[in-house]
Amino acid sequence: MINLNPKRRSKGETVQISISRLRAYQLCPQRYYFRYILQAEDEFISSNLFFGSAIHHAIAAFHQSQNTIGSNGMYREFLKYWQAVIEDCNQKQKSIRYKANPEELRDKAYGLCVEYTAAFKDIVASSTDDVELMFECPLFCPESGFGSFEHTLVGKIDLVANGCVYEFKTASRTSSQKDADSSIQLTAYALAYRYLYDQPPDHLFIVNLVKTKKPKIVKLETHRVQRDFGNLIDMATSIARAIENDIFYRNRETQWGCANCEHEKKCLGIRDKNANHKEVLT
Repeated sequence: MINLNPKRRSKGETVQISISRLRAYQLCPQRYYFRYILQAEDEFISSNLFFGSAIHHAIAAFHQSQNTIGSNGMYREFLKYWQAVIEDCNQKQKSIRYKANPEELRDKAYGLCVEYTAAFKDIVASSTDDVELMFECPLFCPESGFGSFEHTLVGKIDLVANGCVYEFKTASRTSSQKDADSSIQLTAYALAYRYLYDQPPDHLFIVNLVKTKKPKIVKLETHRVQRDFGNLIDMATSIARAIENDIFYRNRETQWGCANCEHEKKCLGIRDKNANHKEVLT
């Protein structure tokens, strides 16, 4: 069901915009339009997407148990999430696009669980609240006085432990140091940490869970400076205002690619230009 009457933002209301929505708009504004404005049902689901979500669920379960469930427990949590997605797709008669054989993906997931528990056995969150830590912070930089009081940034930090911030990323290849240094997700995490704890994190890491033939864990350390926060705030407020002004165009050069988009068929059709597109960015 497509919602053609999305909720309007009240005048003077503070608007929340999430990191996932920022990234979605960057990727392709028209894909954003179908997903968040029309709230259109996905035409299919990619196995890469729910593999990553299942691994994140397993990591969260591992740290919420204070690292006690081990690799087998992590893998059981992975399978629980994996099976729930498959059952949901079957119920909704939604197809799954597998990038690899499902059994091969499950084997890689088990290998990642083994590697992860070995690499993170001594990294324990001080409380379960520091696992998938929800945050909301103003898109405003007090040092520079730059930003917007009309918008706040919301998100979820994957893990905070011993003053360190971690982002987990599943992929077929290891991220480069350049990827880590330019990640807006990590910039947002660092900004949020400063607001939550009134100081910068001691260390900032992107953790690659690499789905190679022999799965591996690669940890890259990075840092953020004042300029990075200014760039994030500038980009986030610009995107929020573009969304509020119904600016949605098709990004044909995106690395995602139209053929891999869950809304390709609808996007190729004619959009109702008279529909009310305003939304609250929560």
